[in-house]
Amino acid sequence: MNFNNKIFLILFLWIIPLNNVFASSNLYVECPSSSGVGTIVDCGLFISSDIEISAVRTKLSVSNNLEFIEFKPDSSWQGNGDNGDIALYTYPNQIGKIKLGIISIKINDKTNNQTGTMYFNDVYFYKADFSGLSGNSLSKNIKILSNNNNLASLSLLNYNITPKFHKDIKEYKITVDSNIIVIEGTPEDKSSTINGTGRKELKYGENTFIITVTSENGNKKEYKLIVTRINNEKKENNFSNFPNQNLETNKNESNNNKKEEQEKNKDSKLKELKITGYKIDFNKDTYSYNIDVSSNIDKLEIEALPNSDKSKITITGNDNLSIGKNEITITVVAEDGNKSIYTIYITKKSNICPIKSIKILNYNLDFNCDKYDYELKINKEDSLNIEVIPNDKKTKVNIYNNDNLKNGDIITIKLKIDNADYEYHIKIIKTNVENVNIINNKQFIFLTIVINSILIYLIIKFIVKKRLLNKK
Repeated sequence: MNFNNKIFLILFLWIIPLNNVFASSNLYVECPSSSGVGTIVDCGLFISSDIEISAVRTKLSVSNNLEFIEFKPDSSWQGNGDNGDIALYTYPNQIGKIKLGIISIKINDKTNNQTGTMYFNDVYFYKADFSGLSGNSLSKNIKILSNNNNLASLSLLNYNITPKFHKDIKEYKITVDSNIIVIEGTPEDKSSTINGTGRKELKYGENTFIITVTSENGNKKEYKLIVTRINNEKKENNFSNFPNQNLETNKNESNNNKKEEQEKNKDSKLKELKITGYKIDFNKDTYSYNIDVSSNIDKLEIEALPNSDKSKITITGNDNLSIGKNEITITVVAEDGNKSIYTIYITKKSNICPIKSIKILNYNLDFNCDKYDYELKINKEDSLNIEVIPNDKKTKVNIYNNDNLKNGDIITIKLKIDNADYEYHIKIIKTNVENVNIINNKQFIFLTIVINSILIYLIIKFIVKKRLLNKK
């Protein structure tokens, strides 16, 4: 090879990086965002690749509230996914958005707001020449919707229903001598909704009320309450036996009583709410508040003032606060029976650290046991592979909102140790990865051009110098 050909080869090899392709292949899953207990959901398994793929394999596992049923490969793939060991090959090779098949998962269990998770580990892609590429691990969450449509309690303010309430008994009866009742009920599962409670007017005789509980997944259950209103007067007035003057007096008294009943105060809201040692942003139309307290606090000093001095206030749940979650309720009952309930959710912290570490694949989270809120900058991921390592193996760990992640979303990690509950929050900040890659590529091209220019200059200088020496 002569000297000029060598120069050309050197220039060619330096110019090649200008056309360099940054190949990437990623595994991803498309599932329903939520499903109810006992149902089977089908999730599509896909690859996004800008290089040709000839084969793929991965290991699928699921959390203990899910059950792997089967994997059906797409018609263009050969292989299987028995027991979650997915190993497939194809011909001709495929590129772009590639469908691998369908994963069938059964929803087996549910605690409040729990999420089921599928994990894909040991991900490998094989190119057209069968050389292997290691892919990123993946996790996919499915929110499990509760099918619990039971009542935890059913009662009437100031009255006892018959029989004694039980969630499996659907019909109750009661006799009253009032024209107004207040039906109270709470769901067994906080994600359920109730219709039919509250203030009710009665006619004389039998009144039937239906209380409907709708579970998170839409199942409905009805409870029937039959209320009989009686006339409690010992004897009826016979206006024919009274002079006209007395009849007019009775009419006036009756009108005055009706007017007085109409003027009864209906205001059941608080005017002021203070908790000694803690600051809350009180608003009479805001009915729930959250406070964190230390492990040595057993009771709060609460000052609650009603809007009307004729209203009555009852505070419950403010004794012997336990480690974890506590609820203090402030019930305000107006003169006419109208009622408002304010709830203070108390989290009593423990001196025990529940977590040893939180690990997130491809990211570093500076975990501190006493820090409950974090921010994490991520790239394009729709979900994160999060590993929570508790200090106690008996600790129950649930991860929420780790699906279809968007900028500003908050992933919640909930832990339960015996009767104590803990929560950690990770706020997601998504960086503009595409712009970053464009900038990096431009920087790379610019640097390549500069280096090429310097190299060409040195080579030309070398050639000129050599020719001058040869002439001599």
